[in-house]
Amino acid sequence: MGMLAGLAAVLISNLRLNQDVERLAVVEERQRIGMSLHDGTLQTIYATLLGLDAVLGELAGNERVYGTVNQLAERLREVTDEIRRYVLDLKSEARPLLAAVEQIVRDLGISDMVRIHSSDMSYSLLPTETVEQLARFTQEALSNVVRHAKASRVDITWRRTGEEFQLVVEDDGVGFDPEKPAPPGHHGRQHLEERARLVGGSVAVRSRPDEGSRVTLTAAMPKS
Repeated sequence: MGMLAGLAAVLISNLRLNQDVERLAVVEERQRIGMSLHDGTLQTIYATLLGLDAVLGELAGNERVYGTVNQLAERLREVTDEIRRYVLDLKSEARPLLAAVEQIVRDLGISDMVRIHSSDMSYSLLPTETVEQLARFTQEALSNVVRHAKASRVDITWRRTGEEFQLVVEDDGVGFDPEKPAPPGHHGRQHLEERARLVGGSVAVRSRPDEGSRVTLTAAMPKS
């Protein structure tokens, strides 16, 4: 009986070791793919967008061609955002919200204009999936700022308010009229609402032309 128990213990130990090795291999592969997409594909697309922006400057007098090239540029920007979201998914290993947001800010190259004001750690009480969606919501909001707001400063704040958790991204950019339909190819607000829906939350948008923008995601805290 003692030999059988010892053999079982060895088998269980080997099984756990194999599982750990497989898990490590998956993580390393995810990191490799993420680095490849981030360092190669995104840089290529960014260079292409710079070229298209230069072409657009020469096409101001030809509305039809300008519109076509502009649509292509918008589609490339959407693809860039999709790749960034995918890279974030690959990198996401239940990181704390603060670390995830700081990484997003670095990836977007806007560290000099972003201020994170919150030290509220109550997000640690949220499910891992909710924290991930909060990070992706922040990425969507910041991507919109970079693409459209012409802002010089962005403030990010989060806090628990009673039975709810709120995350706020506010900029000092050109603003817009939230009542007007989004221009063709602009899906930023739709993406924000999708992120909120995935955590059973809601989005509030406050903005006026020339007065900046403020987007707030509100999610319910878990029942204790």
